[in-house]
Order: sequence, then C-alpha cells, then structure tokens
Amino acid sequence: MTSALHRFATPAAGTAAAALAAAYGVQLASYNVPLPPTVACAGCIFAVGFTSLHRAVKTWSSTTHRCTECDFTVRLRGADAAESRRWQEIAASHPGHIHRP
Repeated sequence: MTSALHRFATPAAGTAAAALAAAYGVQLASYNVPLPPTVACAGCIFAVGFTSLHRAVKTWSSTTHRCTECDFTVRLRGADAAESRRWQEIAASHPGHIHRP
C-alpha cells in the first residue's frame, strides 16, 4: 500500500536530486571539464541524492522494533496497532538471539 507521503516524496526526491546533479554539472562545465566525466559525476550525485532522500522517507514513515539483546530488527510500514504490537512481541522474544561478548 502506498501512502500519500510516498506518492509525493518519490517525485520530490527525484526532483531535488536532479537539481543538485544539474548544479554540480554546470559547475564542472564552467571549469571546462570534458562531457563524459561531467555526466558521470552528475549521474553519481543524482543516484546518491535520490537514494538517500528516498531511504530517509521510508525511515521516517516506518516503525522499528528491536531485540534488546541482539541485532534482530523489524521495520513495519502501514501496520495497524495490533500488527505492530505482535511484531514488537516477536522482536522481544525471538528464538535466535545472538549474544555478543
């Protein structure tokens, strides 16, 4: 299920990342950097910017339940209160605890 936040945030993240990549591309072009390295750099900046913003939105809109004794983590999006509580109990008492010294 896609929420209104995700329908708005994905294009917004793409637009912001494209603007940032274009700004860096223009700066590199003003220093007479050849086209292939400029395009590669702008493409990398776009990819990192979009991925970072998209991941931040997913993190802000999810609920995380963690085990207090190990690294077991559950992330939920769009779950009701009962489902969230069920996963919280599973995270607290799962059988595969990995104890670290």
